[in-house]
Amino acid sequence: LSYCIKLCYNWYCSLVTICRGTYLGRHNIGLNAFRVSVLKFTKGWVLIMNKKNSISLVDILMVLVAVSWGFHPIAIKFGIENLPPSTFNPFRMVLAALSAILITAILGEFKKIELVDWPKLLFVSIIGYFCYQNFFGLGSGNTTSGNVSFIFALVPISIALINWMRGAKISTQMWFGIAISVIGVFTLILGSGQSLDLSGTNMKGIVYIFISVISFSLFTIYSSDLSKKYSCSLISCYAISITSLMLVAISWNSIDFVALKSANSVAWFGAAFSGVIAVSMASFLWTWGAEKLGSTKVSVYNNLPPVFTMVAGFFMLGERFTTIQIIGAIMIFAGLYVSNAQFGNKHSKIQSHSTNSKAA
Repeated sequence: LSYCIKLCYNWYCSLVTICRGTYLGRHNIGLNAFRVSVLKFTKGWVLIMNKKNSISLVDILMVLVAVSWGFHPIAIKFGIENLPPSTFNPFRMVLAALSAILITAILGEFKKIELVDWPKLLFVSIIGYFCYQNFFGLGSGNTTSGNVSFIFALVPISIALINWMRGAKISTQMWFGIAISVIGVFTLILGSGQSLDLSGTNMKGIVYIFISVISFSLFTIYSSDLSKKYSCSLISCYAISITSLMLVAISWNSIDFVALKSANSVAWFGAAFSGVIAVSMASFLWTWGAEKLGSTKVSVYNNLPPVFTMVAGFFMLGERFTTIQIIGAIMIFAGLYVSNAQFGNKHSKIQSHSTNSKAA
C-alpha cells in the first residue's frame, strides 16, 4: 500500500513537470518526465505483481467480472422497464451469443470439437449454463431479492463440496475464507433491508435458485476441465450460443417483436450491457480465471457482486450505505483475502488450484 501511494505521488510530480514544461515551451522537459513516469510505473507494477500475497492480473480481471455482475441488476432493471421481460431476456442472450461468436472469431480460436468431448461440452452448456440462466430467472421472479442474493452466495461452498467429492483437497484456510465471505453477504443483505423469507410462498423460487447455484457450480468446474484442451472463449461461445438458442425457442411465442422494433436507447443499453459485458465477456473471463486459479479459489469472487451492486445503487439510484452494509462488504473482501493469501511458510499453499488437475 505504501509503495502504491509513493507511485501515485511520483505520477503527480511527473504530471506537474509535464504541465510546466509544456507551459514554458520546453517540450523536452515534458517528454522526459513522461518517459520517467512510465518507466517508474512499469517497474513498480512488476514489483507489485511479484510481491507475496499481492494481486495478479487474474485477480484484477476477476474483480472486473464481479463489477460487471454487480452492475448487472441495474442494467436489467433499465431493460425490463422498457421491454417486456419475455422479450428482453431472449434479446440480451442473442446479443451475448453474437458477441461471443465475434470475440472467438477475432481471437482465431474456433476449432473442431473432438467427438469424445461433445458429451462434456453439452453437459457444460445445457446442464451448466442453460439451467443456471433459466432457473436463476425463474427463481428471481418467485422469491425475494434477499433470498436470491444469499442463496447465490453459497456458490463457493457448492463448488468446494463438489470438488471435494471429486477428490480435491480443500485447505482449512480456504473453508475459513469462504465462510467469512458468505457471512459477509448475509450481513450486507441485512444491512440493505432486504428480507430473507423462507415461507411457503417463496419456496418455489428458493428451489429454483438452488438449482441455479448447482448448475453454475457445475459450469465453473467442468468448463475449467475443458479449458485444458480448448480455449476459454470457445467453451463460453458454445455454452452461450446453445443457451441463447434454447431460450429463444422456449420464449418464441411470447416475444413481442413490435416492442422490440421500437425499443429505445435505454432498453438497448440494458440489453447490450447485460448480453455483451455481463454475460459474454464475463463468462469468458470467469472460465479463464477458473482455469488459471482453480474453480474453488475463483468461486470466492462470486460473492463480490453484492458489494458493487450496493455501490451502483448509491451512484445511479441514490441509495444510501448503512454501517451494517459496510461491515458486510469488509467481511466479503476479508474472506477473499483469507482464501487467497499465503500465510506462514511458502509451501503452505491453498489446494484449490490442484482441483482441476487432481479431480477426474
